Amino acid sequence: MAKRKIKIILNPISKPLKILLFLQPAIDLFEKAGYEVNLQKCLHYGDAEIEAKKAAERGKYDIIVAAGGDGTFNQVINGIMGTNIPLGLIALGTSNVLMRSLGFPLNPIDAAKIILEGNLKKWDLGMANGRYFAIMASCGFDALATEETNLKLKRFMGKYAYILAAIQNIPTYKPYRMHISLDGKETHYRPIFVSISNAPFYGGGYTLTPDAKMDDGLLDVFLFDSSSFSRLLYFALRVILNLPLNLREISIVRAKAVELQAPGRVPYQVDGDVFGSLPVKVSIQPRAIPIITPKNLIRKHEYLGHLHLDHLKAFGSLLSKANHNRS
Repeated sequence: MAKRKIKIILNPISKPLKILLFLQPAIDLFEKAGYEVNLQKCLHYGDAEIEAKKAAERGKYDIIVAAGGDGTFNQVINGIMGTNIPLGLIALGTSNVLMRSLGFPLNPIDAAKIILEGNLKKWDLGMANGRYFAIMASCGFDALATEETNLKLKRFMGKYAYILAAIQNIPTYKPYRMHISLDGKETHYRPIFVSISNAPFYGGGYTLTPDAKMDDGLLDVFLFDSSSFSRLLYFALRVILNLPLNLREISIVRAKAVELQAPGRVPYQVDGDVFGSLPVKVSIQPRAIPIITPKNLIRKHEYLGHLHLDHLKAFGSLLSKANHNRS
């Protein structure tokens, strides 16, 4: 019987100690279960998407595993879209928003066990100007801070590098009120910050759209509808301090398609990386990608079955015989 193969695509900035302590035990688990593991250590930003696309198109692998943070997950998702190859996720990032939003385990060993169980579910994705996203697309000051974040500093400071970039850009930032349409209809909203979410969490453990679900076929649109930059900063402070966001300027609405325009340059980010500036068209793509998912998170009507793991059954049988012989 030919060995089944797993391709692991690794975040280019993952630290060697983190790989040794957290990823290597997961790889050992795959190999003990009979998989041949090919580990791709990416060198530069964008490599993960290229390598995922190559691996999916070659058809040599039974599973592609993204090991890293939300940026790595986003790249791998965009690389494999259209191929229907199962995706596994192992958290090695700073915030791990996608894993938290899905309710997946953050421990790499537990994540590897879920991958070996092989239960599949299709989850929704968003799309912003042709770019898929799992978590959110947002426009405004947070995207500017992301754009200005020093990546070397991010490696050492994590999410606090974003906060530092935000503080440094406050004196020169000019907020523009955006024009927004929902499902093709112009609205009365004229926000200066918008987050269009497929998931409940934002930037780590923060929740702008707590009721967002990644399997409901809808986007949750968070709007800060004001022209006051001081109020925007007050809102940002409440987010950072995890205080209730019961401000009069805030609205949350749901839609399947969102369009945003602005009179000046307003950058937008997708899953933590800036991809351009407005205008942007955002839509939901229901049941877009098969992800290996803990079985307790799959409703019966959503169950796609599991990967064929005959070699794992044989592996388990060998272990049972070995244990019997010892006794």
